[in-house]
Amino acid sequence: MSEPQADVERYDLLIVSQNRNYNLVDQGTRAVVNFLASNNVVRPVDEAVASEWCEVYGAPGPDAHQAFIKGGFSGAIPPFLECAVRTGQRFVPLPYGGAEGDEIRFFIEFRGVLWRQLAPGFKNKLQRLLVTRIDLLS
Repeated sequence: MSEPQADVERYDLLIVSQNRNYNLVDQGTRAVVNFLASNNVVRPVDEAVASEWCEVYGAPGPDAHQAFIKGGFSGAIPPFLECAVRTGQRFVPLPYGGAEGDEIRFFIEFRGVLWRQLAPGFKNKLQRLLVTRIDLLS
């Protein structure tokens, strides 16, 4: 039996638009979730919807590593622990990273990631889908 991998260093990564006023309409949120799911990066597992915001939660998909590295990954542990996509009409403080007082309405958060960066190809596809330049905060 293999040892638990509790000592593996993990990072929380927050993907936000460089334009802090950026937000998605309902169809845009669906497009982001479908993009993550159809690329087998995230498997949506739950959602929370209120009158002014929406969050979709996901677990690692079969190709979860493709968001962070190019090529294969043969690790026995998941590339990340969970993902959340959040949109809303009201601004909320950045959970972490960025300048103090920064507020946003949209973010994608990967929690417990094995790497500190996004794969360049994944980042480019995401920027084209969102039609905005993105910042990666941790």
